Amino acid sequence: MERGSPAAAHEPFAAEGHRRALELLAACADSEGFLASPTDLSNYRRVWARDGVMLGLAALMTGRAD
Repeated sequence: MERGSPAAAHEPFAAEGHRRALELLAACADSEGFLASPTDLSNYRRVWARDGVMLGLAALMTGRAD
């Protein structure tokens, strides 16, 4: 990527977004599956099929074993 190009200017933001997404993915991981949200609100600390599928696909895309 050429220095000074619009795409290069956004690289730090993309890297920060990627880091935050991995943190959120890890925060939602639970022994029974992926939680809808890491927040402590009652209904969000549950495993929902829709959220589990979306987070499962995201986890597979990371290529990480953990």
